[in-house]
Amino acid sequence: MDEMRPQVTRSANWVGPRELGVNTNIEPLLGRAMLGRVLGVLGGLSLVSFLVLLIVLTALGYLGS
Repeated sequence: MDEMRPQVTRSANWVGPRELGVNTNIEPLLGRAMLGRVLGVLGGLSLVSFLVLLIVLTALGYLGS
């Protein structure tokens, strides 16, 4: 503890690290866009399959009068 006291009590302004201008190579975040595409495709396929089922049931006479 006594060995660190001079460093702790020394009053000097903190000097931050210099700016190195680091370039990062990070792929863009595409999860939200991909989720939107997947949900759109699944919703479209569900709608088409429902309409096909409705047409088939109507043609077979299970629906309607």
